Amino acid sequence: MEYGPVNYLAVLVAAIVGFAPGALWYSQAMFGKSWQQLTGVTDEAGKEMGFKPMAVTFIGMLMLSYGIARIMSIANVSGLWWGAMLGLLVWLLFLAPLMLSQTLYQNQPVKLWWIDVSYRFIATMLTGVVLGVWS
Repeated sequence: MEYGPVNYLAVLVAAIVGFAPGALWYSQAMFGKSWQQLTGVTDEAGKEMGFKPMAVTFIGMLMLSYGIARIMSIANVSGLWWGAMLGLLVWLLFLAPLMLSQTLYQNQPVKLWWIDVSYRFIATMLTGVVLGVWS
């Protein structure tokens, strides 16, 4: 079976666009203070972690972006609506329930899940939209 091509530049740009809002989302101006209180991660601990969590997150965004692009290619769909729909479905059917499961198993507050999963919603939707429009 032959699949359509994937635009790797679009995958990279979509990953960047999906990753970027995290800087604002987890800033002290938005949800950073609440996130720190719920996780116990202090400013000092965050500095000790360095860029490793951000690098892993960006690699994950690249993988997510490629996955959505591949689904669009296999389904032979494009456009803003399809990109948004696939972003929504990936978030709703995969990310949100798995993140909730992890939150519950780790006995974390559901508020923490809301902070994290809402960022993932925005990131996944933006990724899907960029890929849909660019395809």
